[in-house]
Amino acid sequence: MRGKNIGVIDLQNKRKHRLKTLGVSGDFETMSERIRLEEAMNRQQEKASEGTQSTTEAETGERAAQAQQSDDIEVKAEEVRTKHQEEIEGIRRGQTSDGQKAGKEKKE
Repeated sequence: MRGKNIGVIDLQNKRKHRLKTLGVSGDFETMSERIRLEEAMNRQQEKASEGTQSTTEAETGERAAQAQQSDDIEVKAEEVRTKHQEEIEGIRRGQTSDGQKAGKEKKE
């Protein structure tokens, strides 16, 4: 992270990618918020375990919904990574993202 630009590094080729460029910055923000909420819930549970309070059904349902949303975000991130990897491979082969040879523009 540098400034406000959050990014990832592809461990296979050591390339850096900004989440905003990959189109997953919104998903990242959602996941970050969920993590923050989960940590707050954990702190609340620790305080509750010191007393006699137990986890309610609503909290359990909320956690299940958060887990599902996290799974959905992971799937989307993998789809985006795969799409960008395919685009990179196409560029390496000399093709643009629309299947044209690099350096040759469409004539309209």
